[in-house]
Amino acid sequence: APGQLRRARARMQIIMQDPVSALNPRRRVRDLVWEGPSIWGAGDDTRDKDARVDAALRDVGLDPATVRDRRPHELSGGQCQRVCIARAL
Repeated sequence: APGQLRRARARMQIIMQDPVSALNPRRRVRDLVWEGPSIWGAGDDTRDKDARVDAALRDVGLDPATVRDRRPHELSGGQCQRVCIARAL
């Protein structure tokens, strides 16, 4: 049923092999990581948003204070891969 498929999609995420080209160069890391939850209705509470983005970045081994406000071209390839994984979380 269509409803089941939509719910299942919330648990599946794609991680592209080329992380640099998978990230929009005009957006900051915090916005890239928050894109998925915002689409799924996570709300717009700024404190909750920042806390969840920071937690996802820490989960993949990135320092939120260092990378949160950067754009993808300012990160290494490994850091971009970690941002992609944080987005999938």
